[in-house]
Amino acid sequence: MNNTSLFLLCIGMGIVTYIPRVLPLLLFGNKELPNWLKEALKFVPVAMLSALVAKDVFFKDDLLFLSFTNPKILALIVVIIVAAKFKSILHSLVFGVGAILLFSYFL
Repeated sequence: MNNTSLFLLCIGMGIVTYIPRVLPLLLFGNKELPNWLKEALKFVPVAMLSALVAKDVFFKDDLLFLSFTNPKILALIVVIIVAAKFKSILHSLVFGVGAILLFSYFL
């Protein structure tokens, strides 16, 4: 692949990723959204994060891995407890990383 093709490929990928981000702003930027849609959109980030976390925690090699020998499940339990107690992303992050390191080492 020559430099021109690589450059055009990068430009094309940039355009393809930019359009879905800008198009909703152009279409709905000056319109007021209905309240029910605003309420529904509040849950999108949580749903996306949950889907990403669930895929990483509960699956191993595309197979469901529900066992207490799965260090990620044990670390998730620790993170949920810490998050509920401290309500702090920093505490959750520190304890989560520590738990995954600890459980990965011993399991």
